Amino acid sequence: MKDLSRDSRDLLRQLVSLQDDERGRMARELHDELGPLLFAIRANAAAIADEAGGLGRPVQDIVDAAEALQRANKRILQGLSPLYLAELGLRGSLEALLRDVGQQAAGLRIRSQIEDHLGALDELLSQTVYRVVQEGVANVLRHANASTMDVAARIEGNNVLIEISDDGRRTPDIKLGRGLTGMSERVRALDGKLQLRAKTSAPSCAAASQSLTTQTFERPKREQNRRFIDHSSRAA
Repeated sequence: MKDLSRDSRDLLRQLVSLQDDERGRMARELHDELGPLLFAIRANAAAIADEAGGLGRPVQDIVDAAEALQRANKRILQGLSPLYLAELGLRGSLEALLRDVGQQAAGLRIRSQIEDHLGALDELLSQTVYRVVQEGVANVLRHANASTMDVAARIEGNNVLIEISDDGRRTPDIKLGRGLTGMSERVRALDGKLQLRAKTSAPSCAAASQSLTTQTFERPKREQNRRFIDHSSRAA
């Protein structure tokens, strides 16, 4: 039974990895092909405006549409795959994500406590941590009406733990939407678990625990101090 369970986990892990590879391929194609085309549309519209001595209504509409498409393309890319995870590392990518959220949600105070040790995770677990944080943060923005959100990701023993808490609206009966359901299934496929908690007297919290193996994590020798970083636009 143990061998069967191990084989099942290995198969699920391979399936998740293949899905990530396909999402990454699609994201790279959108980034490399659609991005330059949208930039060219904006640049050509600006050139037409210069020749005409100003932006007429039709040209302005083209510029506005191109900017809207660029924003939509960015959202799609972020949903498909964190393109800069390899360049920035997991901590850098998460902090960049939270800075972007802080700029979009001016009234929300965002703090993070993300260990450098997470950089030792393998690609599959790094993608999972990023996606759990991304979906958890999006869920707070959509539903919580919060003024403060804390995001923490750290290594404890043989697990990587992710916690996203907020002081927003209390919902005693939390139901998983499609995004959180997908994250829950992904975490379970990698031998972890996702929990949602909401109490009338305490902040709501999404927590994920992910098991580590010697293949997915090489433990650093030196411990690091943990501190919260404020990503709010007003803290800049």
